[in-house]
Amino acid sequence: MLGHPYPLDTPLPCQVWCVGGASLSVPSEVKTPRRFREFGSTSNRSHNRRPRVTTPAQDLHIQHVHLQDRLRPATRTAAATIGLHNQRISAQTVRNRLREAHLHARRPHRGLDLTPVRRHNRLEWANVHIRWRLARWRSVLFTDESRFSL
Repeated sequence: MLGHPYPLDTPLPCQVWCVGGASLSVPSEVKTPRRFREFGSTSNRSHNRRPRVTTPAQDLHIQHVHLQDRLRPATRTAAATIGLHNQRISAQTVRNRLREAHLHARRPHRGLDLTPVRRHNRLEWANVHIRWRLARWRSVLFTDESRFSL
């Protein structure tokens, strides 16, 4: 009896024997892994929260996509991911799943792009002004990168 936990002539713990026919329920050894795969838990107790729109496998996929591309917006991931029953998931759902995994969706930086020419100009400017004292810097107002109106 090494291969099977129950002898073949004894009923399994969750079998249902009908008087007139061969009606048997599915053993819990079969139900439990399937329940865990589908719902991420083996508990069959009822709960008062909304049902999840994504499966645990989809949650892992969302995490994997964001680990590959850290600057990927949640809206783009939501548009590319289909939830349970072919429903679209929202960007907030993506943010929630990432937060559960201690990750965060980031917004790409919106500002001036540093082209090689601009980078060279900045370095040249910094080298020219490297020896300035604090008193001389007090009269300087930097307005080239800030977005504001007077």
